Amino acid sequence: METPLAYTPITPDKVFLPYFRREPTEAELWKGFSRNEYGNQPCGCKFIDCFAGIIRRSGYTDVISISRKMGIDRISLQYTIMTFTGITPKAWIDYWLLTTICEILEKTDWPIKKIAEKLNFTSQGVLSTYFTKHKKNRTYRMADAELR
Repeated sequence: METPLAYTPITPDKVFLPYFRREPTEAELWKGFSRNEYGNQPCGCKFIDCFAGIIRRSGYTDVISISRKMGIDRISLQYTIMTFTGITPKAWIDYWLLTTICEILEKTDWPIKKIAEKLNFTSQGVLSTYFTKHKKNRTYRMADAELR
């Protein structure tokens, strides 16, 4: 009986880099850090690199839009991402959006409207609803942000 192949799933935290571009630290350089043409950490799989790059450039989007940009149907994208990573394409989108929103809230004083525009939300209300729904008991400058 053959032993099934074992591999480490590719996860969003290992691919996505911070929203604000920065130079790698010395420790990261020693670990082989490099930024690929999509603005992310290369994972060794061009398909995942392309998928993550589209998420980064698109911001708030859906799986159907990403599958169209990649030239495949939604079901094929779903199965391929699940096979390589163990999580859904929607979970990848949510991961990037939430970490990016939190980073922007923590590091800038941008108004919510500007954050919504940068991340392709249709309005600041849609961004606020999305963030409130997904934030999972974490607080990020929201008291201040709600005043703007």
